[in-house]
Amino acid sequence: MAGTALASGDPAGADQMRAAAGGEQQAQAAQSAGPRARAATPVETPSFAMKGVHKQTTELYLYVTDRKGGFQPADHLAVSFDAFADSINVDNDKDGWSDGTWYLHKNGKLDYSWFDSSFEYHSKQVGKGWNIYTTVLSPGNLGGAKEADLIGLDKAGVLWGYLAHPDGTLTSRTRIGAGWGQYTQLAGQGSSQLAWAGCAGRAAVHLDAGGADQQGTADQRAGADHQPLQRRDH
Repeated sequence: MAGTALASGDPAGADQMRAAAGGEQQAQAAQSAGPRARAATPVETPSFAMKGVHKQTTELYLYVTDRKGGFQPADHLAVSFDAFADSINVDNDKDGWSDGTWYLHKNGKLDYSWFDSSFEYHSKQVGKGWNIYTTVLSPGNLGGAKEADLIGLDKAGVLWGYLAHPDGTLTSRTRIGAGWGQYTQLAGQGSSQLAWAGCAGRAAVHLDAGGADQQGTADQRAGADHQPLQRRDH
């Protein structure tokens, strides 16, 4: 559910986050081909489960990819997602599967949860006030370290970037550029790619990793003031 709009609301309890995160991990392990093992080579485009929220019950449903272009049958997690605005999965160890999740609450709170190598659950609050953004997503690693970073689009159409640390905490924001409000949808495409779609249905890909800046043709560019995030090491 990348890029959903934020609204006001009440926060969810830690038990809801734990149930959602734990249910996703268990479903992926059960429906994938055997135990999760580290890929022989880094996977640049991970396979994340698709989430759906029932309109009447607000309960969460999970659709795990079959890695053949489709999804496994829905897994009903039986936990309410009503207090959340979005969840954003990341694959920091490059094995092709989610190993961490940012949870956006409707009241603007941002939490990060992950399971360690012993499958012990961890969660921490990493920010407040994220309801200033209409869209929040992670296109992958933008700053040069291995962790996937976050970007947010504000109501004025300005795109902001946050570099991530291993525990999900974030740096202060950096202004990427203006003019992004003209697009109807933004989505991460793996390999630090960001795709956007306009009202005319056209799409383009923008690559910005480790300070590199490769854009589409002139009519596909969002703004002339685009600034790449700087490479950094932890």
